[in-house]
Amino acid sequence: MGSTPTPQPTADDVITRAKAAGNAVYDATNSAVNDPRLASEAASRAISHAISHSTALKGTIDAFMLLINPILTAFFATLGQVRKGVTTSMGDTTAEVLNEFLGTDLDGSVLETGQTSDELLAKCERIGTAILDRLEFEFTRNETVSPDSGAKAARTFAGYAANFGIQNAIVSLIAGCIPEVHIDDIRELGEDVASNLGLGALVSSALNPLVNNTIVKPYNRQLNAKYQQDILGIAELGRWFLRGTGTAESVKQLMREWGYSDEQLTELISQLQPRLGSAEWNVLTALGIAPTDQMQLQDVGRGMPDQLVKLKQVYETFHRLQRPRQRALQAVISQISAGFLQPSDLDKLLSELNVPEDEQAIWRITTGYVYERVRKRLSQADMLFLYEAAQITDSDVSAWAAAEGYSFNDQQQLLTLFQLKAAEASTKTTGGAAARAANLHKEHVAYVTDEITGIFGRAPTAAELNYWVQLLDTSQRTKHDFTTELKALPTTGPAIPPA
Repeated sequence: MGSTPTPQPTADDVITRAKAAGNAVYDATNSAVNDPRLASEAASRAISHAISHSTALKGTIDAFMLLINPILTAFFATLGQVRKGVTTSMGDTTAEVLNEFLGTDLDGSVLETGQTSDELLAKCERIGTAILDRLEFEFTRNETVSPDSGAKAARTFAGYAANFGIQNAIVSLIAGCIPEVHIDDIRELGEDVASNLGLGALVSSALNPLVNNTIVKPYNRQLNAKYQQDILGIAELGRWFLRGTGTAESVKQLMREWGYSDEQLTELISQLQPRLGSAEWNVLTALGIAPTDQMQLQDVGRGMPDQLVKLKQVYETFHRLQRPRQRALQAVISQISAGFLQPSDLDKLLSELNVPEDEQAIWRITTGYVYERVRKRLSQADMLFLYEAAQITDSDVSAWAAAEGYSFNDQQQLLTLFQLKAAEASTKTTGGAAARAANLHKEHVAYVTDEITGIFGRAPTAAELNYWVQLLDTSQRTKHDFTTELKALPTTGPAIPPA
């Protein structure tokens, strides 16, 4: 008695017989009907039958887990070979269907399935590129996209949708004539492509602008013009009511149709009431002609608290007076810059104008700079003339030179120059004009003092002395003229003629 076969050899034998049966059935069927899909189905049934009816299999049920794995592996390996055969043999047919549906130029080689995953991805890329490039060209024609090109593309897109329907109908019609080869199943290829690309929804989007602009909008305009059911916005109706150009009740009725109650309409109209701005109110208040009703002020009408309204008016007043305030301050600073006023004179004005403390500090800093700037001084020639006339001293010359920016050594040298110039002028017969003028001035001072003292019995005042000495120095009066006019004046009054 022979030994019982082990599960593994038994399984191998079943697999070998099943594979042989499947291949034989596939070859026979494909040769008879030239339909790889039907041949694949027949091969699958043959493999299944060979496995399920094998007596060896019944004897190895106890080793099912060991047997099933190699059986299924062989089964799907055989199916894989069948599938690859279908892909290769059906490539031309599938390519022609896609070309007819999409307007592409695919050939059977594009649809061949490779042996590796990279080759499969390359196939997908070839198919997708062909489809998208073709659609892009049809929609743009390689020209600049514009409203006109968009209209043309919409027409093309609509044509694609119609073409799918037409081709599927033709395939169905042909399939009805030859049911044995299942040609009608090719129709499902077009439907699957359209579904996967989402062409149905995209065509609707492409046709929507056409329908909207050629039907919906014109029809809406016609109905709007015929029935005139639209009304102005609630704000526009409120302003219409305020203008009084329409019947008050009819305008209010339109406002009610927006869903507002009469109480709300009254409040809305009040809020829309034109009012004066804060700046306008401030100017009118300064002119004394502002309205007595505070509700005419925009800030009050908007509900601003009284304290904020007052503070805002203080701000408006300060802002309104800004330019005249600056002109007044600049005028005082100009006087300080010229030496006619002192920096301290600015403080009073700052206080009177109610200038904020931080702004006052800026004005004071500015005043300090302009007050300390260099001003005009006597020229060197003028100083020399006064020195030669003995009207200024050596210390006066040194102080003037220091103010002019001379160094200490230069100050000493300049003083020496003045001294030498004065000595030189005093020795020249044609020179010494300053000294002679100074001596003549002293003589006139003494003469006027003696005459007034003798005639009026008192010493002359500074004004009296300056008046007559100036006339004598400039040769506008002679000593004789002076004495005559002086004697004609009453001795009880001033020693100068009345103004």
